Amino acid sequence: MSEQSNVETSAPAAIQANAGVFGLSLAAAERITHMLSGESEGSFFRVAVLGGGCSGFQYDFSIDQKRNDDDIVFTSHGVDV
Repeated sequence: MSEQSNVETSAPAAIQANAGVFGLSLAAAERITHMLSGESEGSFFRVAVLGGGCSGFQYDFSIDQKRNDDDIVFTSHGVDV
């Protein structure tokens, strides 16, 4: 991930201290920006980690318009995730 920019987050300090690093490659940020260009104003790319599956986690990717109170927003290469 040598193309990864500085990542900003809305996560509280207590979560940031114990969290791993999240980032997007420049190519991923460009692709997400392209995908969102056809969506309504205020849409964003959501990444969710769900319990279940053989390895214990399932990952869900979607385009959403409603932010939840417990969402943690990361910004990488100008893209909010």
